[in-house]
Amino acid sequence: MNVEKGNERGLVRVMILGMALACGALVASLQALRASPDGFYLRFSWVSGLGFVCGALPVLWLWKLVLSDAASPRQRHLRRAAKWVLLLSAVVAFLYPLRFVPREKLSEVGVGLGLAVCVLALGGTILWRISRFLEEEETEEQ
Repeated sequence: MNVEKGNERGLVRVMILGMALACGALVASLQALRASPDGFYLRFSWVSGLGFVCGALPVLWLWKLVLSDAASPRQRHLRRAAKWVLLLSAVVAFLYPLRFVPREKLSEVGVGLGLAVCVLALGGTILWRISRFLEEEETEEQ
């Protein structure tokens, strides 16, 4: 049992570090994204590096809040707020590139984004249901 907890702790670290790096890369690439008549291109600069740090460090801090064991009412409110910040930042990052879409193409892109959201929601629901099934099976075995 002790080995499983160690493995679980290591997995959580990998997940948090991976998400922090991904969010840092996301913020840096969104900062570097530029539009031209020929299409899009990336122009990285020192501001992109600053964006990477500004994207990665808050995610580390937010996950520390989300995974804390404190049960005080203040900590519960902070944990809930951290979860909402993570969710809203994902939505903003998903919608941010729409600033480059011409108005006449916005409806077509909206349909595509709506379809993408539906597919992602379906995938998330399936993963959630599988997780619940496996947790129920594990508690039955014990």
